[in-house]
Amino acid sequence: MTTLSGLLTITTVAGLATALGAIPVFFRARVTHRVYDAALGLAAGLMVAASVFGLIIPGLEEGRSRR
Repeated sequence: MTTLSGLLTITTVAGLATALGAIPVFFRARVTHRVYDAALGLAAGLMVAASVFGLIIPGLEEGRSRR
């Protein structure tokens, strides 16, 4: 079972990572179309990878083990 201190540590690390990703917003007034497209492509790739490796593959393994 996860302890409260472990949960707080993980939450703090996730929050700091989010803040670190938001820092460029404060230094750039505009984002070029090329950077915007690259960021959208990266986000889409991460979401596809998360769905495949985090949901589909374990689901297939679970389905195979029940036969």
